[in-house]
Amino acid sequence: MSKEAFTENISKLSDLYSIDLPSPGNMNSEVECCKLKWEQHLSTHGPSSLPNSLTSTLAQASSMYPNVKTLLIILFTLPVTSCLAERSFSSLKRMKTPYRSTRTTHRLSSLSLLHVHRDIEIDIEAAVDEFSIRYPRRLQVANILQDK
Repeated sequence: MSKEAFTENISKLSDLYSIDLPSPGNMNSEVECCKLKWEQHLSTHGPSSLPNSLTSTLAQASSMYPNVKTLLIILFTLPVTSCLAERSFSSLKRMKTPYRSTRTTHRLSSLSLLHVHRDIEIDIEAAVDEFSIRYPRRLQVANILQDK
């Protein structure tokens, strides 16, 4: 990548995330300094000393480069694929069609989350206890209707 293209890409990133960056005006010079630092580090210590994972990269991000550190944090929170979003839309479509008029938006989104993340174990006893604490009146009405 040419230096001009690299600088242009950094400017685009700076414009895109200008609200999130501590000082977006210093972005180009900060990236250049950070790049020089890592090039020098590579020449003195070799490629084996470079960070090899996302967490180690963020741990080595210096506070001298706050814009770069913020961009790394933003980069690490972006999804790699859109499969989770696609999965949630598909499950929402399956759930929403038969019960469109009987569910509120909050209940529908809660049920969708439960459906998408069905691999997470839920303690039913704890959920019932939480419900009885939050809504004691509903629990009493339900008990009146049961056979004794």
